[in-house]
Parts: sequence; structure tokens; C-alpha cells
Amino acid sequence: MMDTQQITLKMKASVDGIRMKCHHTAASHAFATLYIWQEGMGLSIHLEDGMFAVRCRWRGENAWFFPCGEDHLVRRGVEELLLEKDLRLCYLREEDTAFLEREFPGRFQITEKESDHEYLYHRAEQVSLYGSRFSGLRKDIRRVEKLHRVSWEPLCSKNISDALIISRAWHRQTDGPEGLEDMAASERLLLEWDALDVQGVVASVDGEPYAIVAGYPLSPSSFDFSLSKEKSRLSGLSVYTRHALACSLSDAYTQINAEEDLGIEGLRNMKRLMRPDGQIKQYEGRAK
Repeated sequence: MMDTQQITLKMKASVDGIRMKCHHTAASHAFATLYIWQEGMGLSIHLEDGMFAVRCRWRGENAWFFPCGEDHLVRRGVEELLLEKDLRLCYLREEDTAFLEREFPGRFQITEKESDHEYLYHRAEQVSLYGSRFSGLRKDIRRVEKLHRVSWEPLCSKNISDALIISRAWHRQTDGPEGLEDMAASERLLLEWDALDVQGVVASVDGEPYAIVAGYPLSPSSFDFSLSKEKSRLSGLSVYTRHALACSLSDAYTQINAEEDLGIEGLRNMKRLMRPDGQIKQYEGRAK
């Protein structure tokens, strides 16, 4: 089996450099995503010049993110992975499925994974919230502003401790293993916020730091919304904080990626409520 190792911060430039060279802008393969989720998803990485592949024990003993890199290296990597039984390739974009069908005809059963689709939004629309499509979001923001004294400030060294307190308070109310996995990812994101190029906003309600929304760049023009937590659920506050983060970003970011919904109804409803403009469709390939 392909050798892997722990994902460390020193790999960031190499991993994201390979992604950019290959024009791979999905959140699934971003270094920050892999780094923060390595504990919750059982991730380890094979990294070489021009290619990386990520093993994902959460999806199976021989489950891997589709390799990212130069075509000939990806082809060689898939050939090596096929030497082990029950190979499962995850997070394939449409161009990745085309690669498998071209290079390995008849070797894989490919299925669409709706729960892995990544939601995309025009940042300008998320800032302006103009038109009838966004009337519900505007009402949510007006409601929370009417009922409470709300404000926000950019995530920085002075309020990172507040962000951690908010995240931990949210997780104390979350039951089940999904919450525990998400907690580890949230902790890594906030503790290493500077090294991971994280940007975010901390929102206060009636003078108390109460909510955090944060993410990281996927490309020079695309930004990932990765983290959204509140001390306790407050109607309209998540809409307010997501809008604040969209407003705070540089105009260089024209697209927002809100990641997948994992098949969880609440997440799906929230992401659809934001009025997506499109999706990065994701697929899975199982060796026959």
C-alpha cells in the first residue's frame, strides 16, 4: 500500500502549490481542510513532487481522496492503489471521473455522492442580498438587529480566545460522535488560525462575544466558509454572521464555497437558504 504520514503544517505550501498548478479549487483537497479534519476523518497523506494522495480511514480501510497532481503521477498512484483490494476513491470532481473512465476503462463503478457536493455562491450577491431571492435573509438580519444589540469584528489575536470559548460552548450542547469530530476540527482551525490563513468574524450580542464564522482561501478568487458556531442558537444570528464575513472579505474573492452538507438535513437547509449559485459535484469510484 502507498506509504502515508501525518499531515503537518510544513506541508502546506507543497499541497496547495500542487492544487493551484492543477486548478483544483474544491474545498475537499485544500490543505487547511485536510489538516483540521485529519483526526476526525482518520486522514494521512502521501506527498511527493507533483502529486499527493490522502488516505481516509473514515470511509474505509482502503479509501482515498482522489489523488491530486500531474496526470502521469495520478495514473501511477491509482495503479498502485489498485494493488490492494476494495479500493474506494472519494471526492472525485467531474473531471476526475472522466480521467478514471479514460485511463482505467471498466475498472471502477462511479456513483454521484450528493452529500459531498460543495455549495457555491457569488460573493457579491451574499454581500448585497439584493432581490426577492434574498428577502428571507434580509428579514433574519433585521430581526436580530431589532431584538438585540449586535456587532462584529474581524478575527484577530485579541479575540481568538473568545472564538475558542464560543466554539467549545457550542460543542457542549452537541450530542453524538459528529459533534466530537467537528470539535477537533474546530479546535485545530482556531488554534492554528494564523498559519492556516484563516479569516473570520466574531459577533457580539448585547455586549457578549456570542458567535464565530471563519474560513480560509481556496484560491486567489475563492474563499471557504468552514466554521460557524454560536454559544447557543439565536434566530437570525448565523445569517448575520455569515453576511458579516462575506462583507469583510477582500473584493478579490468573487466566490464563496460553503462545503458539503454531509446528508444532514439541517446543514442542507441552511446552505440552500443562502441561495447557492451552483455546486462542485462530487463522485465516488469503487474498484470492480
